[in-house]
Amino acid sequence: MNNLIPKVGTLHSVRTKIAALVAAAILLVGIVMILIYSPNVKNEMTTMAQHYLHDLALSYGRVIDDEIDMIGVDKALDAEELARHLDGVGMEGMETSYIYIVSPEGTMLYHPTPEKIGEPVENVVVKGVTQDIAAGKWNESEVVSYDFKGANKYAAYYVNENADYILVVTADEDEIFRSVDNINSKGVIGVVIVFIVGSILMVVLVTILVVNPIMQITELIERASRMDFTDSNMQLVLSSRKDEMGLMARSIGTLKGELAEVVVAIRESCDSLVASADVLNNGAAETTTTMEQVENAVNDIANGASNQAEETQGATENVILIGNMVRDTNETVNDLMVSANEMNMANQNAKKILSELRDINRQSGEYIDIIARQRLPMNLHLRLVRLPS
Repeated sequence: MNNLIPKVGTLHSVRTKIAALVAAAILLVGIVMILIYSPNVKNEMTTMAQHYLHDLALSYGRVIDDEIDMIGVDKALDAEELARHLDGVGMEGMETSYIYIVSPEGTMLYHPTPEKIGEPVENVVVKGVTQDIAAGKWNESEVVSYDFKGANKYAAYYVNENADYILVVTADEDEIFRSVDNINSKGVIGVVIVFIVGSILMVVLVTILVVNPIMQITELIERASRMDFTDSNMQLVLSSRKDEMGLMARSIGTLKGELAEVVVAIRESCDSLVASADVLNNGAAETTTTMEQVENAVNDIANGASNQAEETQGATENVILIGNMVRDTNETVNDLMVSANEMNMANQNAKKILSELRDINRQSGEYIDIIARQRLPMNLHLRLVRLPS
């Protein structure tokens, strides 16, 4: 018998299936989280960018107001003076973010690009603010979004109390949301890393918690199929578990006990069969002895009848009548001899069958002896009974 436990292919293994399910769940959760939180992150980034632009506009507007109070409007709004305060100012880390100053009439007083200074402003939103100033109604500061030459932009503007100037801080929407894209990219990378690490950990955990106990239980069943009822530490450890594996191990222990009882029942049946065979053998021996005695008696009767026939030959008619009677007796004796021979042959066949039965019982006893040598439960001790040779 092949004692090796068949191996399960990797693709069909419980370990692979569970790991695949967990990995798919991790990946699905990661994707759902990105889809759910990405819009929220985008909204939060938009709000933060708007607040940042608004704070920059207010801060640098206060700086210019202080300059106006100190040196006057004309000097404070001079391009060189403005450049001294505003050059390089914008949202940190964003190339498209910068500050420019517009007069109430819509003329560019300061711009990071010198060629635009003195030119009329092109921003539709700022043009609207100049119109509001001319009408005598404006908001001191506000954050707006607009489209400029196909690019979506955010802008925060500040107008002082006297409407001496319009300070505008602007930034491209794409650059603001570039950080969101970076966050999404990092999120995807994080999901992939969690996917890989989680899959590896799950394979290890499934192997330790599920696959290894299943293989051990399979080995116990394989031993029981080979009639190996010896106790092992592996079964004791598995039986002490509180989960389904422990339940299976305890069921296997119960099965081994039942099988051991079956072996005991077989042994008792063999004992009864051997005892019956002994009785039958003794009866056959007695029958053989009796048949030999009958055969000898028949032979004696036949010999006596033959002698009597010879002595009475030539006697009188009365003696002939006696001879006929003796002849009839002789025929009857011959029939008895034939029956005796048939019984003798039947007795020989019975002795041959009993001899074969002894051989079979001897082999059964040897197999039972092998099983009895194993460590069965303390209340099950097998006794081997052999037929006499």
